[in-house]
Amino acid sequence: MVAARHLAGQGKKVKIYILIGALTREAGHNFNIIKNCGFSIEYEFIRDSSDCVKIKNELIDNNFDCVVDSLVGVGITGDLREPIKSLVELINNFPGFKVSVDIPTGGKVKSDLVVSFHVKKCEGAVVADIGIPPEGEFLCGPGD
Repeated sequence: MVAARHLAGQGKKVKIYILIGALTREAGHNFNIIKNCGFSIEYEFIRDSSDCVKIKNELIDNNFDCVVDSLVGVGITGDLREPIKSLVELINNFPGFKVSVDIPTGGKVKSDLVVSFHVKKCEGAVVADIGIPPEGEFLCGPGD
């Protein structure tokens, strides 16, 4: 959602697809910023894998250049379930540029670029500095 705000701020057409019930506290906060600040960002909630057909058509019909994969967090374990499994397939078949946040979802998204924040979280990722001071590594732990 932060990436969506930054892209919209640069004049890009942005649409967010949000899994129902999957918002963390931080994602919910950022979603509220998008809703309340008048950003020109479209959003739609994904109920189940049947929504993937509509999303696929929208990506093609609207000539989107890029998909940002941020479906699940770093700590996900086990096999991917629906609708995430279908969304991963949809992303992998998307003809445009694919960016994953921190790590490719479930290790299954075939990303053109992986951007990890603060520290590298998977092989081949580019690290983006987000302003965490060195002391933060000693004062904070997982989830902070």
